[in-house]
Amino acid sequence: MATHMAWERGAEPREEPLGVVLIEDDVEQLAILGEFLESAGYRVMSFGRAETALSRLDAGAHADLVLLDLTMPGMNGWQFRVEQRARPHLRDLPVIAMSADLSSAAEAIDADAFLRKPLEMEGLLATMERVLLARERTRLLRKTLELERLRDIGLVVAQVTHEINNPLTYVLGHLELAAERLAARCADAAGSPDDSLAELRRDISAAKDGAERASAVVKLLSMFSRRMDEPPKAVDVLKALDAATRLAMHHIGQRARLVSSLSPVQRVLGNDGQLAQVFLNLLVNAAQAIPRDARGMQTIGVKTSMEDGDVVVEISDTGVGMEPEVARHAFDAFFTTKPAGEGTGLGLSISKGIIDSLGGSISVESVPGRGATFRVRLPGWAEADQPKPEPVTANALGGARKVLVIDDEPALGSLLRAVLRGDDVEAFSDPRSALRRLAAGGPVDVVICDFQMPGMNGMEVYAEMRELRPDCANRFVLMTGAVGDDRLDEFLRTYSIDLLSKPFRAAELSACLTRIGLRA
Repeated sequence: MATHMAWERGAEPREEPLGVVLIEDDVEQLAILGEFLESAGYRVMSFGRAETALSRLDAGAHADLVLLDLTMPGMNGWQFRVEQRARPHLRDLPVIAMSADLSSAAEAIDADAFLRKPLEMEGLLATMERVLLARERTRLLRKTLELERLRDIGLVVAQVTHEINNPLTYVLGHLELAAERLAARCADAAGSPDDSLAELRRDISAAKDGAERASAVVKLLSMFSRRMDEPPKAVDVLKALDAATRLAMHHIGQRARLVSSLSPVQRVLGNDGQLAQVFLNLLVNAAQAIPRDARGMQTIGVKTSMEDGDVVVEISDTGVGMEPEVARHAFDAFFTTKPAGEGTGLGLSISKGIIDSLGGSISVESVPGRGATFRVRLPGWAEADQPKPEPVTANALGGARKVLVIDDEPALGSLLRAVLRGDDVEAFSDPRSALRRLAAGGPVDVVICDFQMPGMNGMEVYAEMRELRPDCANRFVLMTGAVGDDRLDEFLRTYSIDLLSKPFRAAELSACLTRIGLRA
């Protein structure tokens, strides 16, 4: 049987024969060629007129190759080729032209190959395999380039989020402090209200809300920029779905109303960034299936449920739907019916690969004119298998703590001094100076160290600190705005170290110090 696997190592296997559109106005030749190609293992769609074949392709009929007679009544081969090239979803479909015309105009047809009639059947098969092999190599190259582009975007996003997280930490931290101080001032002035204080309180509250929204967006971007090959962990499906929905709302809001029916579900083992990527792609696809002028009349539904121990997520739309032929090929790489600029045909193929790798399945049901429903099914991870969270109780260190802060940005040290104003905080922007302080002795209750610093990173600081002050090894906190760094992931797996992800709130810092106090 002629399949992609027969030609190129690394190509995705296909269970059905490759589809050939055969366009030939000679009824006898049409029957002979169709029978021969079917005996060779191809799925043949035969047409006596080019315009009929074009109409079927426009309607979603899937083909891998076109065999095109040039001289035909009505639309001839040259005209078919012009119309095909004008359609983004058909533009890259390879064409082998056939003709008894021996003129230079016939041979100059814009096609992937040209064969003279009468055809030599073995030569026809060899030409078809050569053209299809070239197409498959092009598909694989495009897929590689697209995946590399996505990887590069992930690296850029990771770097940008890291750079944004530091100033966001200062902004949120100082706004929290300002809100606390202003609340105290307002309480003192309760007997003589001051309108200016109330206005200032509103301004600070608004600024804090804006900074928290920016922080939420950065965290969403951080989720999507994580390494795709990191070890699987317990993923909260509802959180991944929420992250995808937030990023897709710009597309959804322009065309439809979102209707959610979210039931509690078990966690699944996987990668939260990958899972969010799948949901984002399905949501954007659902929005693009709804005409722009249908806003307010159409809906996109999101539903979660448990079935036989599996987590099920359904994303549906009331859009244009798909013909059965289109639905059958929805998960094929580079298969798309979208206009240029709205998709590469990789999204659903990548999504299926992700879900398959997690031991799940993804399917689609659709009725033309009545929308589509994509169903993701993943094995649940039983709650009994999940680690119990550490209890958080009152601070057990007692009294003022001696806290060493190591961060190359002095502003962060100043912020932590203000936040931990009941403690004795020493801040160092140079890691070597901090290590000399540790080597000199003296009490140290907690060491809070940044991960990425010029000259010496947080892992190297921890390694030297373990030698200088082994008593501090279990009271070390690493803070970072970095995401998707395999060095950090490996380090955290090797050592039992607390991690503070920037930007963090005062309450998160307090909870972290409490946990360390319980171990002291």
